[in-house]
Amino acid sequence: MLEVPGLDVTQGLHYVGGKMSTYLTILRMFAEQQGTVADDIRRALDAGDQDGAMQVLHTAKGILGTIGAGQLHADATRLYQFLRERRPRAEVDPLLTDFEVRHDALVAGLIAQVPAESRR
Repeated sequence: MLEVPGLDVTQGLHYVGGKMSTYLTILRMFAEQQGTVADDIRRALDAGDQDGAMQVLHTAKGILGTIGAGQLHADATRLYQFLRERRPRAEVDPLLTDFEVRHDALVAGLIAQVPAESRR
């Protein structure tokens, strides 16, 4: 069984009908495709593209909920709310930095622990 800090495997498996192979595939795809989420959000905000930042975050938020990353999902939800309310960067940036640290740790844990056969 996977033991990645911040990941509730039981909850994630529930969302995929208990199918471990499906869950591992989703985790691998998440680690491969969502690893730069915080940087992508920051770049969009730096370019003045608030809607683009929200779109990137919305996608990540959904996936985080699906895989069972409850705290990160909650962090993403709060950050999304701040962006939706058009809060100043001085309020957004600390949340984004906290999100990035936890998100990067989750991605690193997944890369280290998702079995090679499920990574292709």
